[in-house]
Amino acid sequence: MVERGFLIPDGLVGRKWFKHALQAPSLETGYGSDVFPAVMDSIRKRDDAQIKQSVDETAVRVKAAAVLLGAMCYADKENLGV
Repeated sequence: MVERGFLIPDGLVGRKWFKHALQAPSLETGYGSDVFPAVMDSIRKRDDAQIKQSVDETAVRVKAAAVLLGAMCYADKENLGV
């Protein structure tokens, strides 16, 4: 469930079928992967506006996953009577 928080609804710029904010195949290395792929793609393009947008979107996705994780932890504590 937390993993869903990392998904970018519209996908990565130029490759909408990849939606994960933390990992995706690299455009540069073929089968290798990129961490924070939207950010890495925009840095490679040297597109300052896209870099800012990618960093902001990635931060939103990380925060969304953190909220989901927090909610799950809270629910577990309630269920366990902690």
